Amino acid sequence: MTSKSILLVCSDRSHAAEGRLRATGYKITKVADGRSAVSLTKRYGFDLAVLISTGTEMDVTETALNLRDVNPPMPIFIIADKSGSDLKLLSRSHVAELIPNTITLGIKELTNYLAASDPESAP
Repeated sequence: MTSKSILLVCSDRSHAAEGRLRATGYKITKVADGRSAVSLTKRYGFDLAVLISTGTEMDVTETALNLRDVNPPMPIFIIADKSGSDLKLLSRSHVAELIPNTITLGIKELTNYLAASDPESAP
């Protein structure tokens, strides 16, 4: 059996987040921007996408909408940085409310959720 795969979109250094996701047992494919995320999603079937930062060409909203168009059933998790501004956190939460099958979580909450799931049968 193959393990479930996560598309991680992060334009910044994210060793801690990437390490936490790898520890859950999922296969991680990391890209640095929204355009690459959309392109890879067109070619490969990811089980879920995690958006941390998406570069300058596409923002998180545009990336999430494009990923939703390419793969409608794929869950999208937008990581909310609790240390960031309240406005940015509110904006990311609002985006997740408007896009079906999209959730805003902190990286700790996401990795706890994934760790509690069997990579072979979840999420």
